[in-house]
Amino acid sequence: MIKAIYIHIPYCALKCHYCDFLSFGREDEAHMKRYIDYLCREIKLAKEKYAFNEADTVYIGGGTPSILPYEALKALFGTIEREILAPGKIAEYTFEANPESLSAEKIELLAAFGVNRLSLGVQSSDDEYLKLLGRGHNFKQAEEAIKLLRRKGLRNISIDLMYALPQESLQHWQETLKRAVDLAPEHLSAYQLQIEEGTYLAKLQKEGRIVPADEDTAAEMLAFSSEYLPENGYERYELSNYAKTGFRSQHNSHYWHLDDYLGLGLGATSLVDGEHLVRPRTLKEYYQTLDEGRLPVGARETLSLREQMEEYILMNLRLKEGVSLKDFAARFGCSFSQTYAQAIAKTAGLALSETDGEYFRLTEKGKFLANVVMLEFLN
Repeated sequence: MIKAIYIHIPYCALKCHYCDFLSFGREDEAHMKRYIDYLCREIKLAKEKYAFNEADTVYIGGGTPSILPYEALKALFGTIEREILAPGKIAEYTFEANPESLSAEKIELLAAFGVNRLSLGVQSSDDEYLKLLGRGHNFKQAEEAIKLLRRKGLRNISIDLMYALPQESLQHWQETLKRAVDLAPEHLSAYQLQIEEGTYLAKLQKEGRIVPADEDTAAEMLAFSSEYLPENGYERYELSNYAKTGFRSQHNSHYWHLDDYLGLGLGATSLVDGEHLVRPRTLKEYYQTLDEGRLPVGARETLSLREQMEEYILMNLRLKEGVSLKDFAARFGCSFSQTYAQAIAKTAGLALSETDGEYFRLTEKGKFLANVVMLEFLN
C-alpha cells in the first residue's frame, strides 16, 4: 500500500558543482510547462493504477521546484489536489526550494494548495563557499527567504546544510551551524560533501584546484553537530537529520521504515510490493511513453526476500530507534537476532551496536562508523 508520494522536478537555474542527481540547467518557460503537462498526465495514470488512500505524505523535490513558472506550479498543484490529496489525509506536504527563486506570490500559492512544509537549500553560511558549490544565492538571501516564509505563515521549515567542504576548518563549520540555528528552522539536515565522479568539483579536484576536507576534520565536524544541535533543541533522530519535537520528516520516515512509496516524474524511483521501479531518465522516452497512454517505467528490479531484509536493516539502522525486532519478525517471518547472530555479536563486541530486547541500534561510537556496521549485514 502506497504510503508516500514523491514528485520530481528536474530543473535548476544552474547545475550545482557537487550535484550528480538527475537535473539540468534552466530551460525556457515553454519547456518547463511542457514537462509539467506530461507530469500531470502521469499523475492521472498513476491514480488509475495505484490506490492512494493510505498515502499521508507528498514531497515535491528536484532539481529546484521553486524555479517553475507560477502558472506551471498552479497546474501541478491543481492536479495533485484532484488526483492525490484527500481532505485530512495528507499529514505532510513538502516543497523544495532555493532562496533565490522563492517569491511572496509563489509562497502564497503553496499555502493556498495546502503545502505545510518547506525544505530550503542553504548549504553554507559562507558566500565564498556557496560560490564554490555553484549555488545561486548568498546567505543573506537565505535569511530573507525564511523571514518571508514566516510572514506568510509557514510553521514547518527544514534547511539543508553541507559540511566537510574543500579545505573547510572545524571552526568554519561551527560558524555555519550556529548561524543556521539562529534561523530557528524546525528541521535541519547536515550532510557530508561527497565529491562524485562527473561533477564540476571532481574536475577541480583532478586539476588540483581544490583539496577535499580530510576525514579526521570531517569526523570532528560530525561530532560537533551531534552535540551542538541537541543542546539547542534538535533531536538527532537519523544519522544526518535533526528535528525539534514533533517535526521529524514524516515523508523520509516512510523511506527509512521501508514503506511502499511511489515516485513520479523523470527518473523518479519507487518501491512497490518488493519491487524497485525507476522512471525513464530521458525526456524523449518519458514523453513518448505517456503519449502512448502508458505509465513510464525505465527499469524495474524485484528484490529477493534477503535483499528486502538487508535494505530494511540498512535503512532502519540510520534511525535513532534502530531495527524493531518485533516489526522485523512480522515483516519477514524470521528472527532478526537468530538470522544475523554473527553480525550482531561482532558489532556488539566492537561496541558499535547494542540491543534492549526490543530494538537493535547503533551506539554513539557506531554512528561514526555506521558503514562499517552496515557492511556486516550485507550478504
